Amino acid sequence: MGSYFHEAYRFRNDVIFHFKKNQKLMVFSFEKGIEKEVDWEIRADSLYYEGHRFKVIVKNDSTMELFNTVKQTRPNDTTVYNVENRLGFIKINSSFSYNTYPDISLKTYQKVASEQKNNLLKTDDYVLIKENRMYLSRNYYYDQELIYRESETFCTEIKQYEGYYFLIRKRFYRDSCLNISKVEYITKTESGFAAIDFNDPYQPVNFYRLAPAHYDPSKSSHHFHSCNTTHVPLYFQTQTQYSGGLSALKLYFEKKLNNTTPDPQDNGYISIGFTISCKGEMGHFNIQSFNLDYQPATLSKKLTLNLFTWTSELKDWNLRSSWFGESDSYRFITFRFEKGKLAELMP
Repeated sequence: MGSYFHEAYRFRNDVIFHFKKNQKLMVFSFEKGIEKEVDWEIRADSLYYEGHRFKVIVKNDSTMELFNTVKQTRPNDTTVYNVENRLGFIKINSSFSYNTYPDISLKTYQKVASEQKNNLLKTDDYVLIKENRMYLSRNYYYDQELIYRESETFCTEIKQYEGYYFLIRKRFYRDSCLNISKVEYITKTESGFAAIDFNDPYQPVNFYRLAPAHYDPSKSSHHFHSCNTTHVPLYFQTQTQYSGGLSALKLYFEKKLNNTTPDPQDNGYISIGFTISCKGEMGHFNIQSFNLDYQPATLSKKLTLNLFTWTSELKDWNLRSSWFGESDSYRFITFRFEKGKLAELMP
């Protein structure tokens, strides 16, 4: 296993663990700009350093995972064990080069779209970096029609470590730069730049190309401020609820639907998923639809777009503290229609 650690890196949002050729484990903090050596050892299937134990699972020749099992006690005195810091080691000696500095400031880039399975919405992401700010704009399309645009703002800087370049994102809220939310390798490409996020080693390399000069991602009407750095828990884990509960939600949509003409051909389910930030904002939408036998199917465009618009306009979310602390949460609303009429709303 010692040879495996050769030239491997591990991310923990703002920290890199770097195993050098002499097997020294170096820890570099982007926040503090400090590198130090720590003692470590391998016993059985686990790695130990400074009192921390990580279970090691080798996935293949280029990646591995470390699982840190953390004992926690909930308010009702029940003890749970959850996996914290599910991390990946990825070797740097791959066919992709990460050592060319990309001068990406004051230019707008478009993220090269990747396939989105089980999502009727298609998205385009645009990025502009200027004056230590990253403006990210996401356009949502349904049936090639632009239906929604949201934006996020981050504090950013580019740092170099061990000959590699890193794009550092920090949460930005009310004119303040908060904690680091993401660290990415970046490198120049022929048409723009490429980035890879080691908080999630399963994510592919993201490629960005120069966007049309007239597009400005900093100008968007729907602003979203993400609070989580990695995992987004489900709404019931954070106790996030709509004011008045499910009955209030159903009443809200029934009033909207009463002002429309139902299509008797609409039979099936439409499920709209989204993230609610710890500030009560909504974003990161997706849509799925099925027939009454739960097979993929498309209901009428008018109904689908109406439901999306009404969902995106929801405001009254009750944000409660939980054992996750300040956190975003993922929520979905599923509508069951029979002959164009709302028969059930879940969950």
